[in-house]
Amino acid sequence: MDRAELYMIETYKCEELKKRLKSITEWKSVKQGTLIFHSHDNSIYNTNIFISYNEDNDLVKYTVANNRKPNKKYTMSANGWHIYDESIVDEVEELYTPKLYIINSIKYPEDIWFTVAFNEQHLIECFKKEMNEKKLTNEEFENKYNWEQLKNVDGFKITLE
Repeated sequence: MDRAELYMIETYKCEELKKRLKSITEWKSVKQGTLIFHSHDNSIYNTNIFISYNEDNDLVKYTVANNRKPNKKYTMSANGWHIYDESIVDEVEELYTPKLYIINSIKYPEDIWFTVAFNEQHLIECFKKEMNEKKLTNEEFENKYNWEQLKNVDGFKITLE
């Protein structure tokens, strides 16, 4: 994975979260205190608490969850809002958490590569790009290479920051 992708992780997460969350189309069914997420938020952890909906102006009144000013209220257009779901947030976080993989050739086991990728499909894409193997199919990759996610090495836990 290249640095540009690492810088784009938060954008990828937000885009994926918006795809998975339920859009709010009928504000009358949303209860006060419901956690909501706006499509312009730049972090999947930006949660807002629904206060009310003004049908005449098509505006939503809300407060930011975990805000230092808990009584501060905001108003925004009713467009682009979603019901926040922590289980979906966890899925998206896992999907876009960089992981360290080791890849080795089946034919030449001494040929070893380390790479960072979000998941196995992303690993294959990164490998093909890095090795300039654009015509390599996923099936060919699986037949030519072994790989595994490295979580521990010699008793040390691997974390990416």
